[in-house]
Amino acid sequence: VTIVENIITSNLPENFNDCRLKKKGLVKRVQAFLAQCDTVEGNIGQEMDKLQSKNLALAE
Repeated sequence: VTIVENIITSNLPENFNDCRLKKKGLVKRVQAFLAQCDTVEGNIGQEMDKLQSKNLALAE
């Protein structure tokens, strides 16, 4: 999140239109990457829960 905030808060002069467009694209790509990370983190948590419940079942 800090990366996105740093990109957003960077000020570019008015005549740097190409850089502004690239900045917007970069922000979108970083946000998409962070969303993927959140999804993977959620999937890992689900798999860990499954493994823990299997371990508890085997212990009984």
